[in-house]
Amino acid sequence: MRLIANRFTLVRHAAAAFTLGMTCLGIQLPAHAGECAAPVISKTTLAEAREMWTACDASIVSAGNLAIGGGSGKDGMSQVGLEQVVLVTVAGVDFEGLPVVRYAFVDEVLYAISVQLRNTFSRDKPLFKELSKDEISQLQQSLTNKYGKPRALKDMGAGKKPNIFIWDLRDSELTLTNTIIPGYQVNLVHKALAKKVDAYRKAECKRHRQKGDTPTPVTSVCV
Repeated sequence: MRLIANRFTLVRHAAAAFTLGMTCLGIQLPAHAGECAAPVISKTTLAEAREMWTACDASIVSAGNLAIGGGSGKDGMSQVGLEQVVLVTVAGVDFEGLPVVRYAFVDEVLYAISVQLRNTFSRDKPLFKELSKDEISQLQQSLTNKYGKPRALKDMGAGKKPNIFIWDLRDSELTLTNTIIPGYQVNLVHKALAKKVDAYRKAECKRHRQKGDTPTPVTSVCV
């Protein structure tokens, strides 16, 4: 999955952690179980989240560092990841009624949660449970009932109806994207921590440019 730039800054921040791919990273769940709880944005650490997933009998589907540069995990070109940012996809959890979820941690603290709603760009078996058009509409209504009326936007290629819906939750932002670009997905992102991730990404890109790595896949896309 690759982040495709668009004119909506809020959507870009919401999608940034998850539409990019990951470089491989092994994460093992502890062997004991306890009381089931849900990770909390900006509060829960990676170690605490692992305990929670074990207690819920959840399983890690994939894990790795946030990939940057050309390909960004979508086609396997990018081999560079941010050590400060870890992405973990977990099955057997519950985020807004969705059972397979990607969690993002920056400096060991949870800063974003995301679910891909359709497997748009890959022929591989999807990691996430794919939703139909009607199911995505039902999810939109469920989020509206829970959080109130969203701010509705249209992407540059949209028709007459809005297809990007944003709920401002004070320190965090919840976005439902019902469009092929940047992808059908729902994202919950902590605003301040997302800026921290963006700063790490820019610094890593700058470091590669200064090393003269051009024309590697990383420097071809870093901005």
